[in-house]
Amino acid sequence: MMTPAPRIHRATAAKYFFAEGCFITEWWNTPGDAEVSVARARVAPGVTTPWHRLRGVTERYLILEGQGHVEVGALPLEAVGPGVGHMGAVQSGWKGLHCCSKPSRNP
Repeated sequence: MMTPAPRIHRATAAKYFFAEGCFITEWWNTPGDAEVSVARARVAPGVTTPWHRLRGVTERYLILEGQGHVEVGALPLEAVGPGVGHMGAVQSGWKGLHCCSKPSRNP
């Protein structure tokens, strides 16, 4: 029998400045569903977030507004805009969704 998925309701989600150089509003991030988090992220124009890697986590971005550039590993710099989804780090002047997932702990 499947366990019902947790219901998460955030009447107000606080925006905060994150050390990587972006603003984050957590939409889905709870110990009851630790395999995934979803946040709205904003990188101001002219700002570049530093290279980083989260071990055991896959990061995904979906650009909703603005323009930016993405670098993933040794691949060339690529321009991104609204409707573009990718896995990697995005630079400069965009708003979008940032989703992280971990491997499921269930067999």
